[in-house]
Amino acid sequence: MTTYAALYADPEWYLKSDKNNLSSSGEKSMRECLLFLLCICSIPGTVLATPQEDDFLILEGKQIYTSSLRPLNRVFPNLKIPEFDEISTGNRKGYVASWATFQNQLYLIGLEGHVPGQNKLLGNERITPGHRFPLKVTKWSGNIIQEKNFLSYDADTEQSTSISEIATIRVRQGVVTDTVLKVIRKPISNTNE
Repeated sequence: MTTYAALYADPEWYLKSDKNNLSSSGEKSMRECLLFLLCICSIPGTVLATPQEDDFLILEGKQIYTSSLRPLNRVFPNLKIPEFDEISTGNRKGYVASWATFQNQLYLIGLEGHVPGQNKLLGNERITPGHRFPLKVTKWSGNIIQEKNFLSYDADTEQSTSISEIATIRVRQGVVTDTVLKVIRKPISNTNE
């Protein structure tokens, strides 16, 4: 009988059915079922994880959502920011931040989070006592990336197109230095032909 140790020692054991003394098709089906389950169980947890809630960003008046901003303690290294408890499986970081740019300067304009020991979500000055909002970002440099995916359909040509818009907002010491928009269009073949 094949054991898990044998499976790891010889991953092609299932191809050697004569050597495994499989006497019935039931054992072969069981072996295939176990192999299938092993493959499913080895999928990384991130593939099956709940999508995480994005932060909110107002970029010179246009509302977008992004998950690419760094944790608050990296954006504000000199600010005492508490540890947060997860809000839900969709928000494991424990807070939602609202950001805005005004005349190319990045600000944290709102913060709501679940602080340990509190029964409700706290916001802004209750999380960072002694600091008034909006908080000007002055130390953080990096890219804020926002991606939108959608489908477009042209009734005249009966052609569908997958469109990805990727905006990269470059920030240096809290100042937006550049915004690059990349659009990728991929025609989708018509399956009726």
